[in-house]
Amino acid sequence: MLLKKIFYTVAILSAIRIGNFIPITGINQAYLYESLKGSSILSLLNTFSQGKQFILGIFSLGILPNINASLLMQLFTSIFPGLKKLQKEEGENGRKKITEYTRYLTFLIAVYYSLLLTFFIKPFIFGFNNSKILEISLILTAGSIIIMWFSELITELGIGNGSSLIIFVNIISSLPDIFKTIVISNKSYVFLFLLINIVGIIFVQKSVKIIKIFNLKDLNDSGAENSSLLTREKDYQYGFIPFRLNQGGIFPIIFATTFLTLPINYLTNFPWAKAIVSSNFGNFLYILLYFGIILIFNFFYSGLVVNTSELGDELIKMGLVVCDSDVPNKVIRPGLQTSEYLLGITNRLAILGGLFLAIVATLPILIGYFNTDLSIFKNVGATSLIIFVSVAFDINRQIRSELLSEYYKTII
Repeated sequence: MLLKKIFYTVAILSAIRIGNFIPITGINQAYLYESLKGSSILSLLNTFSQGKQFILGIFSLGILPNINASLLMQLFTSIFPGLKKLQKEEGENGRKKITEYTRYLTFLIAVYYSLLLTFFIKPFIFGFNNSKILEISLILTAGSIIIMWFSELITELGIGNGSSLIIFVNIISSLPDIFKTIVISNKSYVFLFLLINIVGIIFVQKSVKIIKIFNLKDLNDSGAENSSLLTREKDYQYGFIPFRLNQGGIFPIIFATTFLTLPINYLTNFPWAKAIVSSNFGNFLYILLYFGIILIFNFFYSGLVVNTSELGDELIKMGLVVCDSDVPNKVIRPGLQTSEYLLGITNRLAILGGLFLAIVATLPILIGYFNTDLSIFKNVGATSLIIFVSVAFDINRQIRSELLSEYYKTII
């Protein structure tokens, strides 16, 4: 069963890789690639669709529209009561509806990105006219929808998360070129920087804050709940709630990258905007915006991942109370105090996780900004490294789970 899932996943990923290099006709591909070298839009498309060998093809938008649609749908679900009710109270039918809405939103975002990209590459299109705009936009949009379908097939029938695996394969394809560039530069400290980045990402991705929880009945029997203190913590059986340091994962970086890259590159078609973007002030402003958006979105997205009010209500239903991790043996009263306590913890973790993501993402760009001789650090992409580490952990976990499941079947 495991081998079947692996082969199925590899077959779909292979089909995607082949499709990546089917070019859209009527475009001067060589001139386009040379003109885009070093640009942020090429970096964006490389990360989410192709890897280093760039060709503007049918799958060039990749999984990017679907990822952004998923993020926006999570946002809408938290804002609009109707969607929230649909997700929580309608069960499987509600989840299917949310998935359906996500697909519609993916289509709209894909259309927007396709039109934006088509107008951006206008100088490289032979016989640019309205029919060409429609043709290229339709091809890019259709390719993005096909990628979304492939992604869902991998998630449902294969190994790992489809969206993450598609990006993961693109990153792997880029690694030889990245290492070649670093070796040719003969700057060994870049490898050290890369190693520190990977170790830091692993540390953060695996870091959790443990919150101990106790059974309210046990505390009532001992009278500890009334005094809000445990006599001795070790005298009680307890469970725990793990809060990840980086709840947002890679999504804050993805959101910040797409939010800034495509619109900014489109604005460069206007002389006044191009002058600002290409100036030192424009570059520094971009870094500040990039840093701020990652930090703000991570803080916001962490609140979507962990709803402390709902978690507090669930703890009351299960008859559980939380122990204060800062004050030994102190019990947090159920209800509002517990929700506020958990909210304080998640907010602190969101700030720390956001700062880590923002620093890792902007540091290579900042180093290149202050010292052009060290611009090679830009090749060490934070988004790629975080995705690489996260997906590697996820695949390892799923394979071990499948192997364990098959082992149990043999002994039952």
